[in-house]
Amino acid sequence: MAALVTALTLAAAHLPVSADGVFRAFWADAFHSGFKSTSQIDSLVARAVAGKYNAIIPEVLAYHDTAGGGHGAYWNSSLVPKATDISGGIDPLAYLVQKAHAAGIEVHCWLVAYRVSTSWPPAGNSLLASHPEWLMVPSGSMGSVATVDGKYTLDPGCPAVQEHLVSIVRELATNYAIDGIHWDYIRYTSADAGYPAVASYNKSGLSRFQRITGRTDVPAPSGDAQWDDFRRRTINELVARVRGELPLITTNPRQPLRHSAALISFGDAPSLFTSTSAYKLFQNWEHWMAQGWLDAACPMNYKREAVPSNALWYRNWINRAVVWRHDRHLFCGQANYLNTMPDSVIQMQYCLDTGANGTVNYSYAVTVDSNEDGTGETDWSWYSYIGSTLFALPAPTPSMPWRDPALATDGVLFGRVVDAITGEPIDNATVLRPGSAYTAQTDGNGYYTITGMPAAASGTVYPVYAINGAGYIASRRDVRVLPGAVSREDFAVSPLAPQPVQMSRLGEAGQFVDGTRVIASGLIVTANSQQAGANYVQQQDRSAGIRAESTDVFTPGRLVQIVGVLGTKPTGERYLRDCQRVSDLEYGGDIRSLACRPAQVTWTSGDPAAKGLGTIGLLVDTWGRVTIRSTGYFTLNDGSASGSGLKVITPVAATPPSLGAMVRVTGIAQLEAGPTGSIPVLVPRSPGDIVSCLLYTSDAADDLLCVDLGGRRIIKTKNPNNITARVPRTYQPLLSH
Repeated sequence: MAALVTALTLAAAHLPVSADGVFRAFWADAFHSGFKSTSQIDSLVARAVAGKYNAIIPEVLAYHDTAGGGHGAYWNSSLVPKATDISGGIDPLAYLVQKAHAAGIEVHCWLVAYRVSTSWPPAGNSLLASHPEWLMVPSGSMGSVATVDGKYTLDPGCPAVQEHLVSIVRELATNYAIDGIHWDYIRYTSADAGYPAVASYNKSGLSRFQRITGRTDVPAPSGDAQWDDFRRRTINELVARVRGELPLITTNPRQPLRHSAALISFGDAPSLFTSTSAYKLFQNWEHWMAQGWLDAACPMNYKREAVPSNALWYRNWINRAVVWRHDRHLFCGQANYLNTMPDSVIQMQYCLDTGANGTVNYSYAVTVDSNEDGTGETDWSWYSYIGSTLFALPAPTPSMPWRDPALATDGVLFGRVVDAITGEPIDNATVLRPGSAYTAQTDGNGYYTITGMPAAASGTVYPVYAINGAGYIASRRDVRVLPGAVSREDFAVSPLAPQPVQMSRLGEAGQFVDGTRVIASGLIVTANSQQAGANYVQQQDRSAGIRAESTDVFTPGRLVQIVGVLGTKPTGERYLRDCQRVSDLEYGGDIRSLACRPAQVTWTSGDPAAKGLGTIGLLVDTWGRVTIRSTGYFTLNDGSASGSGLKVITPVAATPPSLGAMVRVTGIAQLEAGPTGSIPVLVPRSPGDIVSCLLYTSDAADDLLCVDLGGRRIIKTKNPNNITARVPRTYQPLLSH
């Protein structure tokens, strides 16, 4: 009774609701009653309401098989077999989300990361059964399928495993209006682990380690600092990847989704994190918090308040954890299943008084050890008890200012690095901002995440490089990092061999035969593949332009350096294939078109060896009267061109101008196969590139050759074979109605 009075007194004195809210949650495991039927879920939510909890963490994935109760997915998944102990054919997660949200309670999906099954092959999971190479085993079992601590366990260092787990996260966050992802067993369970079940598999964690370090030996389970650091890295990679991916799932209406994890805190808390059991089992969660990869740490600080040494350890862990959380949230895991109800309140009170941002009880179903005999009991009165003591006042969950663009002062850069030729991901490439600490290595799937990059309200532009060491060209981008957001930037790094030929100007393309690999600099992107069927670039002085085919979609208005292979289309249009951007920078100026008459949209076809570009490939601005109006195109002539004039492709969703109308058109000059040979065509980038106009003429109206230089037109004489003078005249622009 004295303990109960003490707990009630403390609860009355404490104000549990901070200005920013407090996280009040419980873990609902998959092995007890909780969320396997509509009636269980109704009771679960009702008890959470009675206890004034604001979040539920259901274990929707404890095992990846269906061998028994608690095994399988508690949602409709295309990746994991559905649990077999679900009643009524329901989608448990969908129903839980619906009921919890109606009560103002968040739902955070609890996932056990690497644990597959207790038997092999895993029941019901044909995908994992067909991939034994995805498993890790103890060192003595390398080359055979075996368990780690009695469980068949996925290899954290295997890129296919990382991709599979991220796919599960993506499926949950895309298909369900969940509020967060919560990891468990996001670590190794033994130091004697990390070795491949299939020794010849070249994408195992061990194979990656050997490639990255240059070692050929098999490291021992302990005493090898390099191997230990690599195994920490494999867990880091998954946590960092999900930090980058999760905010980009913008279809989820509950964004920003909270990224959290249940973390081990065995025994007493040492003064250094590197001395913790978590660090020794390769769960470097203090680093995760420092990097901002997790929004919240939930150390499972399971201690008995009635045992003096345990009570001291509990407080020591809280005192250390509030430091190790850095500038993210700390939600203290508390074992109500090990304590009396008053003692649980005392422990939870200490968490909040010490500065934690919330508490998480383990567990929903086993709520108390009332006689302190070491066996927890199910006593549903816990919920009315906590709801009338420590949680007497309602509270929202705490906000995440680092995820709010209006409050955040930094952002995240996330992306992927691939080989420009093969498209394969590059492992262990370095992505960095020169002269700073903002750097990351890619994982086995080529992904990187850089957090904490300072960002102004409108964003801050940084030069960022992707480097893959010897044999590759460093790739540079100017990247705008936005506060409170993830900015994605992918890189394709090109092999140095064969060494590309430097082409100082696009007009030099005629000097090189098809198949020549060239590099060109200082080019302006005038259109991308979504606008003109391919990317197009041109010289800044508009002397030449060219088609630049690539798997990447270039951004118009950017200043790029590109590498590509020269070729010639069947139409005769010169182009670059397999293009990759070596650099991609902000330009600052406008995209300028070349003003010319319809007859001047042409190419140099008289000398096959020259393979000149003419105006083909340039962004052209021309004008005239509509002479033909047909499906998908119209023709334009100002009197300078023969026949009906220049063919103009009508953009999708645009209405072609009326027959006889005077129009001005801006577009990319291309070549198209015609009935008697190739003909020039103009491809507007959007409907806005076609405008009605008045056509002004002068005494030079019939001249066939002219170029536009900075707002003035240099008019050449009518006889191109006997040029005797060039007369500069003021260029009168076409006026829009």
